[in-house]
Amino acid sequence: MLDQFQFQQFFAGLVTPFIFTIPRFGFFVALYPRPPLFHQGGPGNQAPMSILRITEQEYLFLRRIGIAEAPVSLGDGYRSGDPADLTGGSMAEHGETIPFPWPVDLSNTALAIRDGFLYVLYTDRPSYLPGQPVHIMFVKTNISPVPARLVYPTSQRFDIAVLQNEREIWRWSRSRVFLPMVGVCELLPAQSQMFSVVWEQEANNESGLEPGPGLFTIRATNTAAELQNHYIDLRLRIQQPTATPAPEAGAPRNVLVNAGFEDWANGTQPAGWIGSNIQRTSLPYTGRYALQLGSKPCRPAYISQEVPNIAAGRRYRLVFHARTVKESGPLAMSDFTLTSEAIFLNDQGLEVGRGNLTVEATSIPESHYQQYYFKTGTAPPDARTLLVQFTFEPSTRNTNSVVIDDISLTAL
Repeated sequence: MLDQFQFQQFFAGLVTPFIFTIPRFGFFVALYPRPPLFHQGGPGNQAPMSILRITEQEYLFLRRIGIAEAPVSLGDGYRSGDPADLTGGSMAEHGETIPFPWPVDLSNTALAIRDGFLYVLYTDRPSYLPGQPVHIMFVKTNISPVPARLVYPTSQRFDIAVLQNEREIWRWSRSRVFLPMVGVCELLPAQSQMFSVVWEQEANNESGLEPGPGLFTIRATNTAAELQNHYIDLRLRIQQPTATPAPEAGAPRNVLVNAGFEDWANGTQPAGWIGSNIQRTSLPYTGRYALQLGSKPCRPAYISQEVPNIAAGRRYRLVFHARTVKESGPLAMSDFTLTSEAIFLNDQGLEVGRGNLTVEATSIPESHYQQYYFKTGTAPPDARTLLVQFTFEPSTRNTNSVVIDDISLTAL
């Protein structure tokens, strides 16, 4: 059994590609058997590194997975639009330099092998500032010894979704129109499909969720009937633009930003936080404002913030204040739960530990604020960030919401 690196070396020795485009479906790659001269390192087959403008590690990685022999920039015109919508393109002639949109690096690449297909998903960088375009490439290669026949129920061939905390923020296919016609694609052994899109960090989900700083999951799927359960995930980070405030002299350091919800970009977006179904309220514990979870009481709501550079080996204490906001009328009903969580994440954004507290509506007073708190376990050695999250879960009978204020997260 070959491990992943050995397989990539083996696969790269078998095929050589060229890239072409099909209108509305983006870039495609066809991989063909390499002549023995290439993988034996004969003269005339090694592309000059000065032309590639990428690192040696990136170049070797591309050759190992067999996607591109000599990737170069496509120029400013490529980056100005959505590559999945390109209407022009050309087929590379034998011996020409193979165009490739941007360098690939192992730090922003995911690979998976399933049912005879090699999936590669990567972005042009591992982290971004708010508002920066995210360029995404999705490649599917038939690595089986037999042709693969794929049936597509419509003209759509793939989809890309962006998730944060497992909540969908954006989907490439939403609001696009696909022809209701069955299509059949046959991929010969070592042939590939390649799809490229750009996420401009906008949201198009139906729940009103907006992207904010933190970890995101890029999820790519192929829409063929035979591969409908196949997908590959890649994590990326949007950097927190707001610096952590300095602690007061002699006081425990609260590592949360805007913990009292006094700073707001607008009535539904508190600075330093992301969330859904929330709003600013003038019913604070202290200060001028607080945050209301459940501005629409019949729908779930959440608020979260990711804290970087946590101290491994330390425990953390999360304190917050909450009260119920009762709707007027004889049919008002409090039937919800409020869950607070502190989740330790490693470098890959995977959970390595957590602490949490769930409070029933009957334990949250209507006439005044009540303080709640919990302590986490010891932060694992591989913990790098701490995700603080509050979730409001109503029943179908619920008519009330909850307000939280003055949250504190301190190391013990």
